[in-house]
Amino acid sequence: MKSLLVIVLATAMVASCATQSSVPIPAGENTWILTRQEGAFPSGSEPLLEEAMAESRLFCSNMGKSFKLVDMYQNEDPYTFSNFPKVTITFSCIS
Repeated sequence: MKSLLVIVLATAMVASCATQSSVPIPAGENTWILTRQEGAFPSGSEPLLEEAMAESRLFCSNMGKSFKLVDMYQNEDPYTFSNFPKVTITFSCIS
């Protein structure tokens, strides 16, 4: 039982380190917002903006539309326990 608890806790700790992504949420007509955030121990090498834009392009492509970036926000260093690397993009899917 004790080893099961150790495995569960270790899995939870590793999962908290992973990059987190939201699904695109509607923000108006043909406009969406997508956020990606790095986990608890950022290395600074994760291409969050590129990943968010690729995910957004795929989202628009699946609807038969083209991606257009409307706005972008990336938080700044220093990355601390409450300020993880994060990017939020606003985009449109246009015909």
